[in-house]
Amino acid sequence: MIYRNRGFKVIEESWSILEYEYLGPLNTEVLSDILPAGIELKTFEDSYLEAIYAYDRMLVGYDRREIVKDNCKEPSTKTLVAFKRGICVGYGSVKMNIFDAARVGPLYCNDQNVGEVMFKRLLEQMPNTKGLAMSTISNNLIANGCIKRMGIPLHDNLMRLYTKEKMYVNTSKIFAHFDVDFSPF
Repeated sequence: MIYRNRGFKVIEESWSILEYEYLGPLNTEVLSDILPAGIELKTFEDSYLEAIYAYDRMLVGYDRREIVKDNCKEPSTKTLVAFKRGICVGYGSVKMNIFDAARVGPLYCNDQNVGEVMFKRLLEQMPNTKGLAMSTISNNLIANGCIKRMGIPLHDNLMRLYTKEKMYVNTSKIFAHFDVDFSPF
């Protein structure tokens, strides 16, 4: 196989990346807007960055301060942060891509019900979008179920390859990838 000749010796076998690219109207009415008790969703503010960094590092296992900050502060990006008792328990971002579709990612959360509400509210912050671009993990049934309920077809199923060893992460907390080309989650 050609990927082995390019240095990718380890294949992720427990999940794959599901890529959704869709142009057309988005039906967010099929998504829940009911947050679990004790959860607050807040619009991004600079003062939330330290809490986001701590959550992100805990989830992916290494420090991504600069890319997280740049993503949250990008002028065209809308970011929501989930808090429970003052502690960050998730965050997610949306921006327009070159096709005027809502590009969702990252979207991480401890509770998948929170993830669904965040997904809905992020899309609602981009009312003039002409579609959706988003990548999920195949074994995150809630994330993929939301997209299926919206009637959005799968664009591609991608393998995750590694050069040395697999990265382990709780995939139930990955509602949408940050960027499949530049970030492992």
